Amino acid sequence: AEFGQEAARRLDDICGWLNAAMSLRKPLEGAAKSWPDAAADLRQQLQSLFAPGFVAGIPEEVWPRVSLYLKAAAIRLERLPHKPQRDLDANRQIGALSSRLPGPFHPARWLLEEWRITLFAQELRANGSPTEAKIAAAIDS
Repeated sequence: AEFGQEAARRLDDICGWLNAAMSLRKPLEGAAKSWPDAAADLRQQLQSLFAPGFVAGIPEEVWPRVSLYLKAAAIRLERLPHKPQRDLDANRQIGALSSRLPGPFHPARWLLEEWRITLFAQELRANGSPTEAKIAAAIDS
């Protein structure tokens, strides 16, 4: 009985995540014309969050945070027209690190997602104190 309840909760989480990702796609495509770098980064973020094997690849402690990562992406999209240069500067920092990730579910990836919250949606409050240096160290270890 417990297994069935947990499976149902997980399935509800996954459905919620996929619905949130779908709702980002239309505004994301609209933003791509004016802000191609931000749109490319957001597309890559979504693709890697839901890369093949994502259900098993997302660590248990990260599972409850995935919906916040998606909410942060939505907030980023909403704010993009108001602060495009700030987004571009932050995107350069993110891109330098995300391109070094050895895979979509590497432990440093979750630090990077928390850093995205810090950069784009501070009100959601990132776990820990993610920094560029911490992420780089996690990638190198």
